[in-house]
Amino acid sequence: MRPGPCLALFLALPVLAFAGATEPKKAIDLDRFMGRWYELMRIPNMAERNCHAAHQDWSRLGPDHFMILQTCHNDTDNGPERQMRTPARLLDPVSHAKFEASFFAGLIHRKYWVLDHADDYGWMIASTDDGKYASVLTRNPDIPAAELADLKARAGRLGLEATRLVFVGRAEH
Repeated sequence: MRPGPCLALFLALPVLAFAGATEPKKAIDLDRFMGRWYELMRIPNMAERNCHAAHQDWSRLGPDHFMILQTCHNDTDNGPERQMRTPARLLDPVSHAKFEASFFAGLIHRKYWVLDHADDYGWMIASTDDGKYASVLTRNPDIPAAELADLKARAGRLGLEATRLVFVGRAEH
């Protein structure tokens, strides 16, 4: 069941103000992070406006580099597709949970932290290093509304502004 109309329930969850950068909770196995991730919630940035039913495909480029192919649809879940290739490099060789992505042929660089993830790599919560923008991503695009609410609450406990997270997955069928 997709959350669609249940979004109002999630917006009622308490917010914790982000007081500076929070550190990742655990290390990641970068190879297990490769593959498809569905973005279900985000604190959007300007480039993500009008971006629906988004997913990311992660692939290794070398020991310390990887590519994130970001795909979303304009206007609606089935609108015209747009893609952005985002090269990234690891910043923390121990935890692998911090990386820098470059956008627009390297003109813009932004640091991201994988703040938390499931032990089975079924979900992750990532944000910019300052916590201003964040995403909740899962391996399955169709998770129960209660699980999505739990992830939103977890993002708040990590120090992100959970009330600013908006649902961006596919609408209910």
